[in-house]
Amino acid sequence: MPSKRQPTRAKSSRAEVPSAPMARKQGGSLCAQTSGALPILNRRIERTRLEKVLPAALPPEDRRMKLAPVKALLVLLRNLLVSRAPMYGIGEWAVRHAADALGLIPQEIGRRNDDSVGRALDRLFLADVPSLVLWEKTDAEGGVIDGYSTSDQPATTAEGYRRLWYHSLRKAEQDAVVRSGRIERALKQLATLKEKLRSPRTRYRQEVKVAAAVAEILETWGATAWIVTEVQPQNEETFHQDHRGRPGKDTRYVKKVATRFDLSYRIDDARVALDARSDGIFPLVTNVADFSTLELLHAYKRQPVIEKRFSQLKTDFAVAPVYLKAVHRIQALLCMYFFALLVEALLERQLRQAMQHEEIETLPMYPEGRACRWPTARRVIDLFESVPRHTLEQRRQPTEVMVTELTRLQRKLLKLIGLPATDYARGLAAPKEIRRK
Repeated sequence: MPSKRQPTRAKSSRAEVPSAPMARKQGGSLCAQTSGALPILNRRIERTRLEKVLPAALPPEDRRMKLAPVKALLVLLRNLLVSRAPMYGIGEWAVRHAADALGLIPQEIGRRNDDSVGRALDRLFLADVPSLVLWEKTDAEGGVIDGYSTSDQPATTAEGYRRLWYHSLRKAEQDAVVRSGRIERALKQLATLKEKLRSPRTRYRQEVKVAAAVAEILETWGATAWIVTEVQPQNEETFHQDHRGRPGKDTRYVKKVATRFDLSYRIDDARVALDARSDGIFPLVTNVADFSTLELLHAYKRQPVIEKRFSQLKTDFAVAPVYLKAVHRIQALLCMYFFALLVEALLERQLRQAMQHEEIETLPMYPEGRACRWPTARRVIDLFESVPRHTLEQRRQPTEVMVTELTRLQRKLLKLIGLPATDYARGLAAPKEIRRK
């Protein structure tokens, strides 16, 4: 009996290693790669000193890793700033850029994949990340615009956290203004309701309905604690004939009694005075034990500025959703986003300070040359996104690196951030050897 032939499986072909676009000619080749804003960002990354700080903070390196974790993390940082390609596509993204622009050598481009990124994030999660990183408020003329004081009595929350109480003169004034405004608006609405109750065609015929309207007004303006109200029922008598026709001396009348409601209200001065004693007082709860009361207050006052920067995680960077399964890798990736925010903040500060020094109010950075008063790092990156870099190699001749001619706006931006146009092509990150522990 002839044996059945087993179905043969197709041999799995290895995925083709992506490479940069290249034109070849006898005796030479021309490679086209994207330069973009990497030369600008590399200068800002150097200021963060991450290339020197990370090796000391990361755990000992696994020699089986083909790409040093520090290099993998810095390439991921550049990707977050420029492209934000998914992790599995970073290898294809990397080959479109010059190796030295990413801080790599050409042989390391092929080692850049999602596995190297994941292992580098594992190392970053185990790193010692924290090691990486009263008062009168005055205006520009030196005038006092706020004064702060604090309680000397230490306190803790039920969870054991440190709790401090502060008093602000400016907040006390604002609290008093807000309270008086709420009371005034509530009184105005109660007066309108009182006029409706006196109308002969009023719709408020039940005491429950009147009380609900009063409660709604007080809750809407947050004045329930400061205004005392009372709904007063009143009997109203009316008389009419018991039959039709003109009234006479023998006409009998029927009396009807209807219940109407009136409203009285007053301000609870005692409660207002009691609440006024806490005007300007606010607590701060923290788990930091080595900060003084003044240092904690300074850190708290910086919170709006920090939150404005971190809001870009939801808008500009669109962090969520994160397609990672391991929680520790997600935490390490968010740390890389923090580094990206730091680089963008350095770039924006230097550019805006240069505009102020040069007395430049706006730059034509928006479409159709529209003026931009506060340029952002994202806009700068977008303006340089299409700038390519060409590498020409010929036999017996030195390699030439050329960059497409820059526009007038691009040259002006480079000058403001301290990177001359002549150094733009040479302003890439030079690959450096990372010492292995």
